[in-house]
Amino acid sequence: MPREASRHPQAARFPYLGRGFEFIEHPPGAAPGLGNIHCFDWGVTLHGAMAGDIPGLAEGINRLARALSASLFVAGAANVLPALALHDDRELEPTRYFVQR
Repeated sequence: MPREASRHPQAARFPYLGRGFEFIEHPPGAAPGLGNIHCFDWGVTLHGAMAGDIPGLAEGINRLARALSASLFVAGAANVLPALALHDDRELEPTRYFVQR
């Protein structure tokens, strides 16, 4: 990583962020939970002008919202799926959407 930073000093000024603007830990395992922190400021510059430029805000905010909601859904899936399986869905029996368990 230091060699890359020396080859691209301008880009090295910004944090390495994933597609949803989450911090990427380097090396992996060095900072557990770092990926739960999303950066939406000038640090997103390498993704384009999305945080500090009015025309790009809508795209950046939508990407951030999708990433946050997806990560919350995945984090809670272990609790949600069993609750869905217990849901009483008898009202769907007369429809073609009902699946017998």
